[in-house]
Amino acid sequence: MDNTKAWVFVSHSSSDIAKVREVRNYLEECGAAPLLFHLVSLTEPEEFWPLIEREIAARNFFLLCDSKNARRSEWVSREREAIRHYSATKPIRVGRTDLDLPNIDYAELQSFIKNMKVFFIGDPTFPVDSVLSSFGFQMIGGVNFSTSGLDRLGNGSQMSDDMLDTLHYSVSKGWVLVALTPDLLDSDRFWMELPDPSENRVMFIVPEELKARSVRRSIPSDRLVWIVDTTENALREAARRMLIGGPDKNIV
Repeated sequence: MDNTKAWVFVSHSSSDIAKVREVRNYLEECGAAPLLFHLVSLTEPEEFWPLIEREIAARNFFLLCDSKNARRSEWVSREREAIRHYSATKPIRVGRTDLDLPNIDYAELQSFIKNMKVFFIGDPTFPVDSVLSSFGFQMIGGVNFSTSGLDRLGNGSQMSDDMLDTLHYSVSKGWVLVALTPDLLDSDRFWMELPDPSENRVMFIVPEELKARSVRRSIPSDRLVWIVDTTENALREAARRMLIGGPDKNIV
């Protein structure tokens, strides 16, 4: 199984399969990996339930394809109850799309997809890939802003333009996880260009010794994780918060 993609369990009624395929195709076009179970053709569908439940238990991202058909489906009801059950023991992200609308709401799907992708700003030796992939996230890149690079921000150079383009592009595509350093905290230009964390998908991990210096940047408390013991534990807490938080509602 390709662990570089964000896997999404898609709960749906088989009666809606035509529209569900449109949703699946869009998720795939955007780099996600949707999991669909179409049970109509199975002679003994009950035997398939343990596999479905194992997949639900293994996933952190779920998309509910809501419709009149889905609300009448026993299978959809069982899947959603299983999703609610596992949400009590681990952080998950649940989205919804209304298949009874005349057209698929692709903007709503795009918003959901953004919650699955992470761009990292910070030390490339941090175990970001391994930790975030264990939570089901898809890494879409990373960069480490050097002291000299930060000094060039806003000076009109090609290097500055490239860094600013990277920053804004990353926020537009998903979460941006920032491992703050003294240089980043002191770079007024970086904070001027960084989209407002309270309105965008931006999360920070910060060494505890920088607590006093970070206060002046007014980082929302739900977007800030202190590195108290290990970087790995801080990354895990950041992943947990990204799964359940952000500018849009997480449906459970």
